[in-house]
Amino acid sequence: MLVGIAIVVVQAALVQPLVPRYGEKAIAKICLLGQGLSALAMFFAPIFWLIYPITVIKSAVSGFISTTLTALNANSISPQEQGALMGVITALGSLMGVLGPLWAGAVYEGVMLGAPYWMGAAVFFLAALMLARVNVSA
Repeated sequence: MLVGIAIVVVQAALVQPLVPRYGEKAIAKICLLGQGLSALAMFFAPIFWLIYPITVIKSAVSGFISTTLTALNANSISPQEQGALMGVITALGSLMGVLGPLWAGAVYEGVMLGAPYWMGAAVFFLAALMLARVNVSA
C-alpha cells in the first residue's frame, strides 16, 4: 500500500513542477542513481524495519524514472514511430519482469545472498552513466 501511495504522490504532485524546472534527463540521472543507492541501502540495512522506508523511497524514485525516460525516448523519435516505441518498451518491460527475478534468484543462490542488490545497483549506476554520456534534448 505504501509503495502505491508513494508512486501516486510522485506522479500527481511532484512530476509536473520538477520536470519542467530541471528537465527529463537531469531527473532521470538523479533517480537512476537514487535507485542504485536504494539497492545498496537495502543490502546494508542493519535492522529489518528499515526495509520499509527504503522501499517507499525506492518506489517514489521509480515513479520519476518511467515518466522521464519515456518522455526522453518519445521526444527523440517521430510521432509516427511512437506506437512502435511504446510496444518495444512494453515488451522489454515484460521480458525483464520474467528474466529479472530468474537472474536475481540465480545470483542469490550462486553468488551470495545480497548479490541481487549489488547487481541491481550496478545496473542502475551503469544506466545513469550511459544516460549522462548521451546527448538528448532535455
